[in-house]
Amino acid sequence: MTTTKEKIAIMKASVRNEPIEYSEDNATWKPIIRPTWNWKDYEYRIAPKLKKTVELYQWLCRNPPEGSYYISSHSDTMPFNVIRRLDETKMIVKIEE
Repeated sequence: MTTTKEKIAIMKASVRNEPIEYSEDNATWKPIIRPTWNWKDYEYRIAPKLKKTVELYQWLCRNPPEGSYYISSHSDTMPFNVIRRLDETKMIVKIEE
């Protein structure tokens, strides 16, 4: 149950274009763009901020016995040889903690 003070804070955050989420069961939260503020049937909250980012890369690897090349998402691809990190595949992933 959300207090009136909490409801006002959530609505003010929406006016500031902060991301808002809603839930029917208070367990599964979904983003909402234009809330209609149906507090009777739904709960609303300010979406949690993502706190951590992780950089991911792919790696060019070689299989020595066959001489074939392949791309891996792991740099520890034993027994294959890592040739180099493919910087152009850099991906930044945000993780909620």
